[in-house]
Amino acid sequence: MERSNDGLSTRIEELKKALSSKEERIVQLELDNSTLEGKMRISESTLGETQRKLDETVERLAIEKSEHDELKDRSQVEIERLRQQLQDATEELRVREAITSPTSGSVGKPGEGDEKLEGEIGGNSDESDSDSRIVRDKLATNSSNRQRSLKLVNLLLDNINARLGQLSINTML
Repeated sequence: MERSNDGLSTRIEELKKALSSKEERIVQLELDNSTLEGKMRISESTLGETQRKLDETVERLAIEKSEHDELKDRSQVEIERLRQQLQDATEELRVREAITSPTSGSVGKPGEGDEKLEGEIGGNSDESDSDSRIVRDKLATNSSNRQRSLKLVNLLLDNINARLGQLSINTML
């Protein structure tokens, strides 16, 4: 019986050690679980913050794309308007050149047809100085109009080129 008591005592001791080991393991697992739950809360918080930032970025990009598209559309309209202005100015310049060309009876290029214009008004020495002033004024006016027209066309071309450059930069962005 003592032998069976010793066997039972040994068995009880083994079971107590196993129970103690299991309890320690349970405590360790609960600590690990608590640590993992804390990390999971931090991860969820970080994920939520990252999702919020992503949503804000997507919204900002959508707004910027909309603004970009609107700017691009306005630029296209502006380019078309400037092209139309250029066409109008070019046509006006052609009409002015046609009016002032030698074939129409007026002055063509500066200096061309000056004698003809002087002859139309009269180049006699009997004519007064006012006639020669009229000829000079008419020549200066035609030359001045041509120069102004050319300057206008050049300004329009510069304006169109600047707008096209801006549009190219804007569309690259």
